[in-house]
Amino acid sequence: MTFYYEIYHNLVKSGMFVWEIKRLHEVYGPIVRINPREVHISDFNFLDQIYSFSRPRNKAEYVTSALDMRLSIGSKCGYETHKIRRTALTPFFSTPGVSKLESFVATKIEQLCKQLEESRDHARTSSNNMDSDTTKACSETRGELPLHFNVAQVVEALADPHSSSEKSNQGNRKTIFYELRDTPLLPLKEKSLDRLMHEGLLLVAAGASWIVRTTTVQLTVPTGSEATAKSLYVTHYHLLANPDILNKLRAELKTLPQTTSWAELEQLPYLTAVITEGNRLVFGLTMRNCRTFPTETLHYGSYVLPPG
Repeated sequence: MTFYYEIYHNLVKSGMFVWEIKRLHEVYGPIVRINPREVHISDFNFLDQIYSFSRPRNKAEYVTSALDMRLSIGSKCGYETHKIRRTALTPFFSTPGVSKLESFVATKIEQLCKQLEESRDHARTSSNNMDSDTTKACSETRGELPLHFNVAQVVEALADPHSSSEKSNQGNRKTIFYELRDTPLLPLKEKSLDRLMHEGLLLVAAGASWIVRTTTVQLTVPTGSEATAKSLYVTHYHLLANPDILNKLRAELKTLPQTTSWAELEQLPYLTAVITEGNRLVFGLTMRNCRTFPTETLHYGSYVLPPG
């Protein structure tokens, strides 16, 4: 088998290789070879073996190279290096780490709601050109909300060992760039300017395609996975499409005061169920997310897959 089989179905047949893989499984069973480098297993019970958190797994280089961020956690960096980088990032996504941002997020939500209400009122009272007024209102809203982030400026400031996030345009809230630079969880070689930029951009690059230039590197940042935004709009769609569910959720939310904490919101069972179901309905990567096994021989039924 060659790669031309996959090329044919993806290029000539316009991206149909994923369905061809499904057909191969229907004909040949749960394990098939789909190209010279990949064996595909269609078995949900085997997922934990492939994507194990406790045993060494590496990402396929030809998949990660598409990110153009070779120094980030999303690159083919090897199991041990990935583990070090993941450990340094874990505090950002822990419950305490997210809770620290609650007041900041609440302020931005209030600001956004205020601007949306003003835009709505402006559109309602206008008796002239609705499209023109709405466009103007949206432009004003966009201008007053901080929708940009000067990545190059922040990253280059990291080179100054005396600089700190306290002096950044984020106020007293530490940014991820400074946290990664100052954390004791990363060795010195993991704190180079280029690596910190790749890592930070992988996490913040959502919804835009930028070209970032510094004194040492030029990097094209692709659109991010926008997982949070996707979860929000998928959840909102299903709420609007199912008024009974929406009304039940609103009734539960009304049991709390308008100004409440996330800790209190977490105690609402129906809200929690809606969020969980919304996340479940959002698909992840729209491509194969391959793994290699550097030290382990994998067994699937009577099949033996050697390391590599």
